[in-house]
Amino acid sequence: MKGEIVELRSQLVAAAGASLSQVQGSLAQLQSREDTLQAQRAQFPELESQLLDLEATTRTNLEVHQFILSQLYQAQITGGATAPYVDILDPANGASAVGGGGNVTVLLGALLGLIMGVGASFFLEYLDRTVRTSSDVESLLGMPVLGVIPTLRRLDDDPEGAAALAGRGRPLVVAMDPLDPAAEAYRNLRMNFLFMSSDDDPIRTVLFSSPGPSEGKSTTAVNFAVMLAQLGQRVLLIDADLRRPSLHRALDLLREPGLTNLLIGEAKPREAIRPNVLPNLDFLPSGPFPPNPSELLNTKTMVRLIEEFEGRYDQVIIDSPPVLAVTDAAILAGHTDGVVMVLRSGETEQRAAERSVAQLRRLGVRVFGAVLNAVSAASPDESYYLQYYYSYTPAGTEAQSGWQKLRAGMSMVKFFQ
Repeated sequence: MKGEIVELRSQLVAAAGASLSQVQGSLAQLQSREDTLQAQRAQFPELESQLLDLEATTRTNLEVHQFILSQLYQAQITGGATAPYVDILDPANGASAVGGGGNVTVLLGALLGLIMGVGASFFLEYLDRTVRTSSDVESLLGMPVLGVIPTLRRLDDDPEGAAALAGRGRPLVVAMDPLDPAAEAYRNLRMNFLFMSSDDDPIRTVLFSSPGPSEGKSTTAVNFAVMLAQLGQRVLLIDADLRRPSLHRALDLLREPGLTNLLIGEAKPREAIRPNVLPNLDFLPSGPFPPNPSELLNTKTMVRLIEEFEGRYDQVIIDSPPVLAVTDAAILAGHTDGVVMVLRSGETEQRAAERSVAQLRRLGVRVFGAVLNAVSAASPDESYYLQYYYSYTPAGTEAQSGWQKLRAGMSMVKFFQ
C-alpha cells in the first residue's frame, strides 16, 4: 500500500511538472506576442501623422482635379459649337467711335474683373483647410479660445535687448515691449487662465503643446510663464522637449544640466534649475539629448519631480513636443492638470488639430482650450481686437522701452546664468 502511494505521488509530481512546463511555454509565447504588439503600438502616432498628411494631399488633389475637369468639359462644349450659315446682305461700314461706348466697356471690364477676383478668392477659401479664426477653433474642436496672439514683430530698435532675449526670432515680448499688442494678448490669455483655476479646482501644472512643429508653443509657453511671474507667483518653466529644445536659447542660457540629468539621477534639482532668470521665474532646461526620451518621461521619477515642483511653486509651465509627432506630449499630459493647445493661424491643418485634441481626450487628458497664434492684423475676424488696442496705446515717445524698464526698475537675483 505504501509503495502504491509513493508511485502515485511520483506520477502526480511528473504530471504537475509537465503542466508547469506547458504553462511556462504558453506564457513565454504570450509575452513575446505582447512585446510585438507594444512595438506596433508605439508606431501608431507616426503612422497617424503620415495618414493625416496623405488624406489632406489626396483631398486637395481631388478638388483641383474636379475643378480642372469641369473647365475642360466646358471648353470642349464651347469648341464644339459651330456658327450657323450667314449671308452678307450689306458690307460693313468703316469703324467709327460711338459716344459713351468706351466708358461702358471700361465699366463692364471692371465688373468682370471684380467678379473673377471674388470667385477666385472663394475658390481659394474653399481649398484652404487650415485653422484661421477663433470661430474655426470653436466649431471644429468644441473648446474655447483662451488667447489670440498677433504675429510678433522683431525688436530691432533695441539691439542689446534683442540679442539677450530674442532667441533666434522668439522674443520675450511681454518683458521687452509691454505695450506691444502681443503683450496685451498674453495678458488676456493669463486672465482667461486664472478665471479657469479656482480654490475648488486649482490648476498648478499646465502643458503647452501643438499638433505639429513650428506652431509657436514654445514662444507662447515662455511668454505666458513671464506673465504669471509678473503677478508675483512663483513660476517654474520646464523645457520638456527632449528632442528639439528651444527655451534655453530664448532665455540665453545653457542647455545642460537639465531635466534629462534629473531623470537619470546625474543631478539634483538645485543643480539643474536656473533660479530667477526673471523675477519670480525659475527655469529648468532640457539637458543633454537622451536616446530614449519617451521612456525617460514615462517614469515614476518624472511623476515624483512634478509633484515636488508643485509643492515648491505656485505654477509649473511645461513645454512639450508636438502631439502628433511623437508620444512624449501624451505621456507628459498624463502627469499634469491639463493641456493648452497652440495652433498657428493659416498653417495648422484642421484635421491635424482635430486628431491631436481627440488623441488627448481618448487618454483622459483635460484640454483647457486653444491659443490661436500668429494671427495677421489683416484677418477680418480678429482685426477688430488689434485695431481697438492700437487706438488705445499711447504714442510712446515718453514711455520707456520694456527692456530698459526691466533692467532699471526690476530687481533680479540673477538674470543670466
